[in-house]
Amino acid sequence: MILIISNFLDVSTQMVVDWMVYYKKEYFILNQEDKIEEINISLSSEKTELLLTVDKQVIDLSSIYSFWYRRGGLVYDMPLIKTKYRYGNKFISHLSSEWKALSEFIHVMFESKKSLGSYQKECYNNKLKNLLIAVNCGLMIPETLVISNKEKIAFCLQNRSLITKSLNEDIYFNLENKVEFANFGPMVVEATHLEKMNETFFPTLLQNYIEKLYELRIFILHEKIYSSAIFSQSNPMSVIDSRIQDTDNPVRMVPYQLPEKIESCLIEYMRMTKQNTASIDMIVNKKNEYIFLESNHVGQFGYLSYNCNYHLEHEIAHYLIS
Repeated sequence: MILIISNFLDVSTQMVVDWMVYYKKEYFILNQEDKIEEINISLSSEKTELLLTVDKQVIDLSSIYSFWYRRGGLVYDMPLIKTKYRYGNKFISHLSSEWKALSEFIHVMFESKKSLGSYQKECYNNKLKNLLIAVNCGLMIPETLVISNKEKIAFCLQNRSLITKSLNEDIYFNLENKVEFANFGPMVVEATHLEKMNETFFPTLLQNYIEKLYELRIFILHEKIYSSAIFSQSNPMSVIDSRIQDTDNPVRMVPYQLPEKIESCLIEYMRMTKQNTASIDMIVNKKNEYIFLESNHVGQFGYLSYNCNYHLEHEIAHYLIS
């Protein structure tokens, strides 16, 4: 059986599963929305057994021959009502810690099979660490700052343009179903932003804004590299972030061959980060230099696959089936 951990709304998962149906292979999708009802683990010197019950169906570790961590995580149905106990909140905090240790072990057991992707690497994905590793692999990166003082940002803005982005993940809040707050992708820092800021604030990631010729979206699957060029500069809406689409004037995206040296650096990056799949964002500046921006273990690859005819869903399915 092929086990997939994902979430219900991920289109790429469904497209990979379509190929499994075509090849008549048994699979099971454990979505983040599904709750594990029962867990049985047995460890000894001779063998390891793991059984999970989800929606009255048993997942047996011994029957799994390949595993794909796409996104999401494991959720256990804890029937604990915090208002029922005097120290309910503390019990829940303790049990959450216990579940964290248990779920990490379960992921390790799944990844001991022929696997693609990693829950652990996604949880501990660190933009700053990735930038440092990229430099050690011979790749160029934007000058990157982490600042918590308004005066220092104002000084930097005197002679250069800056963008800011999250240190970890983008956020989205819906406050009392009335006010929405979202932070998606990079934003250019303007002088007017400083007027609304406190003198000191939480450490914030900033990078030099680089004028680019085009963006590169790269998907790597076990040292096989699929690259595309995105001409986001052709539309003012997508200059900063190519994900902002204009339906009347869509961004052009074409297959792209990276220089051999850059491909070698990216393969070394994958080895140093111990990944077997990732989506990587780069740009080419006006000096024709290749600049590494960031890496996402579970990034989207569907639009790259579709626009460049790479058929990545079939490649992933073939790897899991073979």
